[in-house]
Amino acid sequence: MLPTIATNVHENYETFLQKRSELNSLVERQLSLLSTLDMAEWEETLHSLKERISTDTFKILVIGEFKRGKSTFINALLGQEILPAHATPCTGIINSIQWGDSPKAFLHLHAQDSLERQPKEISINDIEEYVEIKTEIDENYINPAEEVKIFWPLELCRKGVEIIDSPGLNEHNIREKIAMDYLPIVDAVIFVLSCEALASKTELRVIENNLRAIGHEDIFFICNRFDLIKNKEKERVKRFGKSKLLPLTKRGEKGVFFLSASEALEGRIEGDEQKVIESGLPILERELENFLTTDRGRLKILEPTKYIWQSINEARRIIPEREAMLRTDSQVIEQRYHAAQIPLKQLELKRKQIGIRISHFCDDLKLQIKDQAYTFYESIAEKIALWVEEYQLECNIDIFQGKMFVNEAEMQVQVKQIVYELASHLALQIENEFIPWQARELQPLLTSRLHDLKLDIDARANEFIRLVDDIRSQLVSGKQSSISTTRKASDLERLFSAAGNPITGSPGWTRVILGLTPWSGFTTIGVKIMGAALASLVVIGLCSWVVIPAVIVVLASLAEDEFKKVNQQIEQKIKKVITLKFTEQLRKSAKEQAEKFAEDILSKFSDIQVTVDRGLGKEIHSIRNQVDSILKEKQKGQAYVEQRIDELAVVSQDLEDLERELNILIAQIGRLQVQQDLTRDRRVA
Repeated sequence: MLPTIATNVHENYETFLQKRSELNSLVERQLSLLSTLDMAEWEETLHSLKERISTDTFKILVIGEFKRGKSTFINALLGQEILPAHATPCTGIINSIQWGDSPKAFLHLHAQDSLERQPKEISINDIEEYVEIKTEIDENYINPAEEVKIFWPLELCRKGVEIIDSPGLNEHNIREKIAMDYLPIVDAVIFVLSCEALASKTELRVIENNLRAIGHEDIFFICNRFDLIKNKEKERVKRFGKSKLLPLTKRGEKGVFFLSASEALEGRIEGDEQKVIESGLPILERELENFLTTDRGRLKILEPTKYIWQSINEARRIIPEREAMLRTDSQVIEQRYHAAQIPLKQLELKRKQIGIRISHFCDDLKLQIKDQAYTFYESIAEKIALWVEEYQLECNIDIFQGKMFVNEAEMQVQVKQIVYELASHLALQIENEFIPWQARELQPLLTSRLHDLKLDIDARANEFIRLVDDIRSQLVSGKQSSISTTRKASDLERLFSAAGNPITGSPGWTRVILGLTPWSGFTTIGVKIMGAALASLVVIGLCSWVVIPAVIVVLASLAEDEFKKVNQQIEQKIKKVITLKFTEQLRKSAKEQAEKFAEDILSKFSDIQVTVDRGLGKEIHSIRNQVDSILKEKQKGQAYVEQRIDELAVVSQDLEDLERELNILIAQIGRLQVQQDLTRDRRVA
């Protein structure tokens, strides 16, 4: 086995590790300052942040249609045939590869299939048994395993990279959904295509509607099996591939690669370094590492700095409050705290009211989405007849030979081919209908409702924070607060920060509500779920147990002379029963499917109520915690109080120093990005 060829991005990775270490050091220093100020809520947030910084990996999703060589490509990276790679669709679950000193594999079952939910170690040699699609059992077979985690001494993974191998697209809608669900959480996408059938319409549609629409614009395109192209055709294939793919990745020429995964795999197994180089794989490895350690590495450092900055801002607000209370008589503080109990209860009531408001919003929105989805399903049912009638079947109809019917098994095979061909056509038509529908109907509804909710939460958050600040001011000075001119964050941002979820990094619809995420990306995630559900309903849910038996019954009842008519007449009879059954079942399940779709959309919003409630609760708890802390300190005597007051001055200066170093780190990351871009451009030139 040939080790991965060393790349010249090692310095970039070392720089990333150094900056990440500096960031962790700043977090540790800030944690110490927060502890001195008894800011337990922010301590909790930064402890979680520190854990995330230390354990976060670069996630790469390998995606593509089935039979394009995804698993072979990953095997080439590993240098050994580990994942199943056959001519038929074979990867049925997610396989993730991470760094390990020695090869190991662990099987993770679905939660409902494992009481203990503990991963089970399996032999590396047995991976295929667990991940391969069992089509001989059932075409709709769903693997009881959720994921196989593979630990491997791969140099790329040593640098904090996790490679995720996904099921093939366009092979089974449930398995396709598994792949799509990972898109929002990965750092890079490798899209594997085959040079033998480069850039198909379905591939381009997935790239545009599913990858780029949710923000994945730095896509790495692998044009695999380049070795199978004749030498005289290679330049033409390259020109064609680049013309289709270059506009779809911001990386330009550094995002499209023509290579042979099988040649790279053979070269690494045989220890033939020249063969590996000629396969084209090392060039991709260099660019991929460079992208992760520079572009994505920069973001992985910059995003956490926003938590630190906001915690500094809150600490600055706390310091004068603590100093004022430390200089105030204990009895006065207790009297003020006693008087604050009624306002604090009012805050709890407002917290509850905000939660109820969001809950009612979600319930109402769910009903509206369900109604729109049901109308859409009904409109689709009305169009099935026309779609079926206009479609020209590619499968041959030959169910009567001479004066004899073909046997039952042969009839089932032919009928199955026809039904699935038509079902695939219908699934495509449904998807084509769905995209304009979601832009015309669904998107305006969600945009309008989310805007209304944002305004409502803004107003309620402003009122809540005003009461919080009034209570703080009463506790500190016995007077109501004036409008603060020093706070840099909005009231809503302050709540999300208190909850440990700053809006600058919050996922899903939280960011949509705050107007910080392009709408198209969010919509596409929700839309794809419904698109997959619809296609699954048509292609999978009906074919095997409704449509195919119905077609066979009708054909079996036809008279012999009817089979002697032209194929077109037989085709029309088949189309008629297919249309009837698809339409009938689609209408019958419309309400249920609309309900599921509405639940899917609302599930994307599920964190908002929890996040807001947590932020509100932490604001209230912070008031109580600060007062309790001050009273305990004052019980230790005046000398201790004076010492704590002196410490506040030191903490204030430490905050200034920490913020200055934080700004220096941010500036250095920006300069490094420019330098790395210039170096890369010179190397290319």
